Amino acid sequence: MLARWGGALLGASLLIAPAAAAAAPPLVRVDDFGAAGNGVADDTAPIQAALDAVAPGGTVLFTPGKTYRIGNARAGLAPQSGSRLVLHGATLTLANEAGQRCRIFTLASRSRVTLSGGTLLGSRTGAPDWAIGVLVSDASDVLIEDVAFRDFATDAVTVTGNAGSQRVRIRRCRASGMGRNGMSLIAGSDITVEDSLFENTGNPDTNMPRAGLEAEPNAGGQLRGLRVTRCHFRNNEGSGLLLQLGSGASLSHLTVTDNVSERNGLGGLVLATVSQAVVAGNRVLGHASRNGYGIGVTRRSTGVVIRANVLEGNYRGIYAEGAQVVAIHANTIVGTGAGAGLGAGDDGDGINLRGYTTVVGGEPQEVFASQAVVFGNSIRQAAGKGILVSQARQASIASNIVMDSGQHGIHAQFGSADGQIQGNVVVRSGREMAGAYQDIFVSHASARLLIAQNQHRDGTRVRAGIALDNASDNIVTHNSFVAGPAVPLSQSDNVVRTAYNWRGSGGGWNRSALGSVVQFLPPPAFLLAEGAWWPSGLEPGESAVAQGPTAEPPSLDRVLDLDLDLDEDEWDLARLWRWLVELSVDDLFRRAVVLASRLDRLLAGER
Repeated sequence: MLARWGGALLGASLLIAPAAAAAAPPLVRVDDFGAAGNGVADDTAPIQAALDAVAPGGTVLFTPGKTYRIGNARAGLAPQSGSRLVLHGATLTLANEAGQRCRIFTLASRSRVTLSGGTLLGSRTGAPDWAIGVLVSDASDVLIEDVAFRDFATDAVTVTGNAGSQRVRIRRCRASGMGRNGMSLIAGSDITVEDSLFENTGNPDTNMPRAGLEAEPNAGGQLRGLRVTRCHFRNNEGSGLLLQLGSGASLSHLTVTDNVSERNGLGGLVLATVSQAVVAGNRVLGHASRNGYGIGVTRRSTGVVIRANVLEGNYRGIYAEGAQVVAIHANTIVGTGAGAGLGAGDDGDGINLRGYTTVVGGEPQEVFASQAVVFGNSIRQAAGKGILVSQARQASIASNIVMDSGQHGIHAQFGSADGQIQGNVVVRSGREMAGAYQDIFVSHASARLLIAQNQHRDGTRVRAGIALDNASDNIVTHNSFVAGPAVPLSQSDNVVRTAYNWRGSGGGWNRSALGSVVQFLPPPAFLLAEGAWWPSGLEPGESAVAQGPTAEPPSLDRVLDLDLDLDEDEWDLARLWRWLVELSVDDLFRRAVVLASRLDRLLAGER
């Protein structure tokens, strides 16, 4: 009996002893496992042995000053979950293999991995299928910090996976000379990129995005919760930052703040078909190639706030195409277009809010920008229009300062309707050619716009202060003209049903000021012609004919609210006019304050 129990105890002790002897160390050095670090020997196997040997939560050290060559690029190096790799002062190099998928590190289905310091060096020679510094696939809680990446044929870092990677943070990294993107984000959520530099991405293959950082989900995939902050994008052949849905299902909840983007080939910060995004506090400069964006928001993006950015020397300033529910607020835009010569301002606009035309079933279909507010921006020296609104519905252009535009100061065209141009200050428009442009121009079937409380200063080069051509059902009131233009108000013969407020009390006049003398403008000749149209209750002449229903006008919030949704027959000029003539100047500016407050709450909620 004793022998039997003794034998059992002895057997148990023999089973336990090897496990205790094989306890994984909390810290290992790759050199102790045979890594040479001379840049010649293939160190893949000894480094992987060190990665496999470290205890969960342990640290793997590389020797500063050494260069470790990863010869087995198809497999790369695979750290354990819970490990920390310290490369400070060390370099890892990658040898490309033709037709293969090459990488230095693979974090596939790993969690709690930290990669810190060092240099990862790729190669732009050979013909790999792709070559990446760090591949993060279906991983979670990953930190990559203080790493310099150079010359990978594809990306410095790729974040992807079938389910997607979660809680990935990249900080204080530098990506230089990549072939596809400095960094590619493909699938995942809660991804932060901060305090990093992305530069000199380039490729002869122009089908490559060649961006500093690109986020684009795979077909049917999702990216959500991306934060890019305090990064620097420069000298990339594509865009500095490119966030685009492509064939993915969703790209949403994006925050792009306090970055610098300069001298990239196609644009500074470009967002295409995104939702729920904030672009704030960035500086964007030097994107001077024709049609290059400073900030671009395109193709049905929704719920985007563009606020407090500074843009200098970009061909286009802020370009929002087909966007729905977008706020462009408190940005400073200086210098757009190709210069001051004739035609040099074409497409070089400070802010361009527009729809677009596509083809569906062989038939053209208009996609309107809608529910947009362009508020409190400062736009100076735009070679084209200061603000261009084209194919836009329910847009509020309010309280902007537009100075020294080459062409029109503010231009609404191509069916823009159901909105307002209100409380703007427009100064010295028409630099490109004297007598060819207007401070505010409404044309090409634009309708049902409120043009109110705008100030026009030093308009000596424009043909008219406010001009309407092929427009209908608009209201022009409470505007003022200082030091020109010679023709404050103008409209073409093809304009119908425009109401001008000429009443002589309560400050409700359009007026002109020359020095200290204020001149209240008399009705222009086209308003006194027989058959001129006026809303009920206004009498420029005894023969004026009142038109329209007698129902009560819509409320202030109903008419001018950011979430405006009126059918065309509800927005009736005659009803709206009776409400408008009783609206005080204080009420007009109160609406601007309400819009600013709503914008502040929206921005705080998105952050």
